[in-house]
Amino acid sequence: FVRGLQGTGIFGIGRLYAPGAIYTSGDYALIQYNRIDHSGYNGILPTCNHGEIRNNLIDHSLLNRSDGGGIYTAGASAGRVFDGNIILNTVGYPEATNGSSTITHGIYLDINSSYVTVSNNTVSGSTDAGLFLSQGTDHNSVTGNLFYDNASTQLTMSDFTGSSTVDHNSVVGNIFLAKSASQTAMKLQSLLNNISTFFSTVDQNIYARPVADDATILAIQPSEYGSKQ
Repeated sequence: FVRGLQGTGIFGIGRLYAPGAIYTSGDYALIQYNRIDHSGYNGILPTCNHGEIRNNLIDHSLLNRSDGGGIYTAGASAGRVFDGNIILNTVGYPEATNGSSTITHGIYLDINSSYVTVSNNTVSGSTDAGLFLSQGTDHNSVTGNLFYDNASTQLTMSDFTGSSTVDHNSVVGNIFLAKSASQTAMKLQSLLNNISTFFSTVDQNIYARPVADDATILAIQPSEYGSKQ
């Protein structure tokens, strides 16, 4: 396990990968009570089974690269838990990715992430989504989180290839709060007209966009394009 890390330095600008703070592939890993400040790439990157990422403060990730997250994972697992973390200011550095990518997310479940529990986290200040579920993400649980003032949207679920669908995710008891009119509370995107299958359960969430509450949730798929409350 890793406990008590107090900050990281910014070092290494890479076209492909710049250094992150903590990486683990060891099963049953516990990463807890760390303060991760100013990391070049992902704040924490677990690829383990049954790993637990708990009670960490992650601030200013992706300062040397974009396309990542304060907490980033990908691929199938036999259970990963991201619980009770505070993730702030995931800002990105597009100059390190051909100057074109500004994709940064607070928590990023990338391609084929499955059986991940995302619970009781607070995420704010990402340049794209507070939480991003990419293509092939299935059977994940998102419960009791606060996503606030993330620059594009608070939650994105996106099947953008049409080959590996987002499927059967539980999203219950969260707060998705957009601060400005340029933000949405949630964005759902599909190439297959299958947004209805993104969820196994979606209930007891708060979706709020107080400054312009006529466009709180954006749904994009071939049969419809537009914003919905």
